[in-house]
Amino acid sequence: MSYGTENGISNNLIDYADLVVCEAITEDMAADCRAAADAIIDARLAAAVGFAALPLSSPPAVVNGISDDLATYFLLRRLFTGSAPNDSEWVDKFYKRPLELLDKLVESGGALASGSGYGMDSKVSTTTPNQDRIFTVERTSGGASVCEPFEGTMENW
Repeated sequence: MSYGTENGISNNLIDYADLVVCEAITEDMAADCRAAADAIIDARLAAAVGFAALPLSSPPAVVNGISDDLATYFLLRRLFTGSAPNDSEWVDKFYKRPLELLDKLVESGGALASGSGYGMDSKVSTTTPNQDRIFTVERTSGGASVCEPFEGTMENW
């Protein structure tokens, strides 16, 4: 079972559907990135709840968002590779912010210790869309369309 929501990555990337249509993103790629994100989450949550309680059967909504952001980060890093350094504040926020939030969650234990045990009986969920969408298919990187080969830097994003 995945921590992320069904449409979590597409909420982060406004043109996700277009990237799927042009086969820049496949279901297998998204699944691999989601698995990597959830593995990081479980590794960090283990300090608070122990490995026996993982994966959480009903994670707090904040864990869903963390999974969506980390999966988005891994997907973007997989799409855009090149010989030059690929620095992008926009992409890096999908890694830095969720890890900071995850660390705070583990430190406080608040959302994990609610109810009758580690948030597993929690019915909390969220469908709040990400309003920070700036990724579009119409943009180019080094003069190449997003649906062209994914090489170059992210400077122009």
